Amino acid sequence: MLKDKENVYTLEASKYYNQELRDSLLFTISRYKRILKELQYDDARVSDSKQAIREFASINSNMNLTLLKMNHFAFYFKANMINKDYVRTECTVTLTTFYQLPDIEKVLIAYSEKTGLKEFRHILTD
Repeated sequence: MLKDKENVYTLEASKYYNQELRDSLLFTISRYKRILKELQYDDARVSDSKQAIREFASINSNMNLTLLKMNHFAFYFKANMINKDYVRTECTVTLTTFYQLPDIEKVLIAYSEKTGLKEFRHILTD
């Protein structure tokens, strides 16, 4: 995702990567919410049904790609190769909305267990 290490601190590069992440997050947020609503997630009483709906919503909302992008960003955060303050300023509202999705924590745990990737959490906390 971040192709040129020397370009990372340029304003153009930061804008591009922030826009890429923000667009991906916004798409995932809207699709995830819409799928949950269409499949009546809030009305489901059985935890197995809720899990099946969450899994379907995750797969069909482009969640894996979004989390992969967030993992890429987190790598550059830890390596101090990207302007953290700029990314946070541009993406905090969208990231906060993402982390407030219904039962997103369960989705993130399942994703981490399946892929072994969990660095995406550093974008807000590091």
